[in-house]
Amino acid sequence: MIFAWFQRQNKNLNDLIDQGAFRNDLFYRLQAFHIHLPPLRDRKKDIRDISIQHLANLSEKSGLGPKSLSTEFFDALMAYDWPGNVRELKHALDEAFYSSTIEPVLYSQHLPDQVRIEITKRKLSTNQHKELVSLSQPSEHDEFHSYAEYKKRHGTSLFSIFNDGL
Repeated sequence: MIFAWFQRQNKNLNDLIDQGAFRNDLFYRLQAFHIHLPPLRDRKKDIRDISIQHLANLSEKSGLGPKSLSTEFFDALMAYDWPGNVRELKHALDEAFYSSTIEPVLYSQHLPDQVRIEITKRKLSTNQHKELVSLSQPSEHDEFHSYAEYKKRHGTSLFSIFNDGL
């Protein structure tokens, strides 16, 4: 039981010891079993295995049968940072599994809205950054001596690019 309580704490145990909220002797006993587990965002390769195993368990428990996982679904899982780690991943998989009802394949549309929104925000900000960098660093073929020359060659205004993109 103590390990389960200790495992779920997101607090600095040294501070708790100083406050008298955690036993010093217990801290040193538990420290012998220190396991450093990096966050899920740093262990992207584990996402696939955790997902497959968890969805297999859901299939067995629910009796709904196994579901295939689309490449798009896995790409979405890999694009998200999972700040809630494995627990958040499993909750998202639960929602995807049950929201797909009788559909035999899971797609990114089955993931929770918040996950899909964050993935979309990241893609948009990355794409806008790439466009802005490419506009700010013209290639050797895109040397312009004036704004009028740029507009004549591309048939558009720099301002319309920024307004449409932002």
